[in-house]
Amino acid sequence: MHTFRQPTRLVTSGIYALSRNPMYLGFLLMLLGVAVCTNEALNVLFAIVFFLVAQFWYIPIEERNAERTFGQPYLDYRKNVRRWL
Repeated sequence: MHTFRQPTRLVTSGIYALSRNPMYLGFLLMLLGVAVCTNEALNVLFAIVFFLVAQFWYIPIEERNAERTFGQPYLDYRKNVRRWL
């Protein structure tokens, strides 16, 4: 789903049954893996910055759009599936 476009379909199965944001979760895990492999503290900072931007900017925008578009089915999904894991 593109962050700033209107969502067209609510997917709640597969990996989306475990995480509402598997793409962001995967990217965060990748950034943390790079930090571990390179043993560079700066790379941990990049992962933290990514997490904060996703948590407090991108994801809230996407959630508002999904709630506006899908209404109660999205609220039910949101109640049953955690944001990250």
